[in-house]
Amino acid sequence: MWTRDEYVYYGFLLAVTVAGLGMLTLTFG
Repeated sequence: MWTRDEYVYYGFLLAVTVAGLGMLTLTFG
């Protein structure tokens, strides 16, 4: 069972990762 803090942490991590990949795609794609 996940706690709310874990949801916030992993959600933030996922958002940063997706944003980073998006920036790379825009830059090099």
